Amino acid sequence: MRAICLNCQFCKQGTAAEPCRRCINLSGKYDCFIPLENTEESIPIEKAPDNVNHPVHYQGKYECIDEMIALFGVDAVRCFCMCNVYKYRFRADRKNGPEDIEKAEWYMEKLMELNQEAKHEKADC
Repeated sequence: MRAICLNCQFCKQGTAAEPCRRCINLSGKYDCFIPLENTEESIPIEKAPDNVNHPVHYQGKYECIDEMIALFGVDAVRCFCMCNVYKYRFRADRKNGPEDIEKAEWYMEKLMELNQEAKHEKADC
């Protein structure tokens, strides 16, 4: 039986299979979990936002990190990435756990990408 947590529609953390931990903790049970077959209209199930690779709050005409490179230069953004790797790893067990580890990995990948580009630019000179 498919169902959706009505609260998770707003926090976007739950799935059609199970409500998020926050919603369970709010009610202490699954009382906000409504089977779709028992509803008159289908409740849209939206894909959860990708807080690691494409956070909604960093979207605009261009990705925020690309604008930072254009405004501050590659060296500054490389330093920013190094600091974010450290920050997200440092706080992971006290804040967002696996999501912070994923963010640290994303910034490490970006740092490696920027370092690789810098090596290629020096070789082209």
